[in-house]
Amino acid sequence: LIDYKMIPGMAYREGLTAEEWTEDLRYLARKMEEVHPRLFEMVPRERFEAQVAELEREIPQLDENRIKWEIYRIVTLPNDAHTYFNIFNYKLDWHMMPLKLWLFPSGLYVLDAGRDERETIGTRVIAVEGTAVEDLYWMLRPYLSAESESHWKERFTYLVTGSEALMAAGICDGPGPIDVTFESRDGRRFTMAVRPYHYLPLIYWAGMRKVDNDVPYIFWNERQDAYWFEYQEDTGTLFVQYNQCVRESRTESIEQFVERLGAWVEANEFERCVIDIRKNDGGDGNVSLQLADLVIGNGRLDRPGRLFVLTSRKTFSAAVMFLSLMECSTSAVMVGEPTGQGPFFSAVPRPVALPNSGIEINVSRRYNRCALIDDGRDSIEPDVAVEYTYEDHLAGRDPMMEAVLAYEPPGVATAELEPGAVQLLAGRYRFSPYQILTVESVGEDLLL
Repeated sequence: LIDYKMIPGMAYREGLTAEEWTEDLRYLARKMEEVHPRLFEMVPRERFEAQVAELEREIPQLDENRIKWEIYRIVTLPNDAHTYFNIFNYKLDWHMMPLKLWLFPSGLYVLDAGRDERETIGTRVIAVEGTAVEDLYWMLRPYLSAESESHWKERFTYLVTGSEALMAAGICDGPGPIDVTFESRDGRRFTMAVRPYHYLPLIYWAGMRKVDNDVPYIFWNERQDAYWFEYQEDTGTLFVQYNQCVRESRTESIEQFVERLGAWVEANEFERCVIDIRKNDGGDGNVSLQLADLVIGNGRLDRPGRLFVLTSRKTFSAAVMFLSLMECSTSAVMVGEPTGQGPFFSAVPRPVALPNSGIEINVSRRYNRCALIDDGRDSIEPDVAVEYTYEDHLAGRDPMMEAVLAYEPPGVATAELEPGAVQLLAGRYRFSPYQILTVESVGEDLLL
């Protein structure tokens, strides 16, 4: 066991006075207003200031853990997924149960677990400290930013393992062990006292440790390669895996990758192209433009009914920027789950360190517009919605790729026009407040 407070640079202050916590709270409120570009568009000023004032009155009666999490409730008020506690600041001293979870349509399941909890792998989580998972979902929601229902499902699987979050929500009384009730595949229920550990090694195990490229997207871990492609000869599919919007992957830069992919596209025949961004939770927005530039206007890639993008609740930030470009500028068919964010979002967070506790908050400082000017969606819905079930996971099946291979383009209704009607229809039309539709007569055809 490691006492992380003994490691240089990881010490944090304990036993702050109510006055010091109040000073931190006021500082946070000022900085959020100063840094965030749309704070009071996302949460009314009156509500924000009222909750800050309410917490200020309550601080003398709260313990240190509850103060931290009530501060976090202030941070989550705008529901901006890029405004959150910096978990790598080392001054939170959180603890987590060693469980990797995923919320399937049929419930919350254990994908992997620590060595003392191996028997829980493959089970469904029924309750934590006697509180049903369905109730946990709503009790923990105020403590985590998520801009869409899809993304909240994904982030919930982390928050529900945190002992300090469970304590703040009144689900458990202390840091652990925590009683968790599981249900095995044969219907047997059992309760295990699961011990939480310091979150840093668990974050590495659950998210930062790299795994093989073909691990299903429901596992958080980074993959060995940020981007790669292969030709799947049995289906005639050019499969492009785009896992992270980063400038360098293991063996090549994004420029080298795009050049290599473009050369392959020009030199080979293929039936369809599939771009998989289900594991892509963002990165550098400028990087996402480079792959998009290869696809947009490329007649060998952008073919109606032959270009597909796979999406999931993990598709987030710069990956949503890429997807929005595909939606607006290509004929791509989107297959999978709604994304974790809509095409308009705040991002590029700036760290704000609270003066007394040293806790660091990331606050968005830029507003990204990745679609048409009145797009208010909180996620991008797929054209072909496909759920990934626990049965799919057990069978090693990819229902989203199956949907791609079974896809048939919808038929287009046609009508015979009277002679001369083509010329009468030609012209410029106001299609919407921000779009003009131009119709040209080319012989007996119409060009739109």
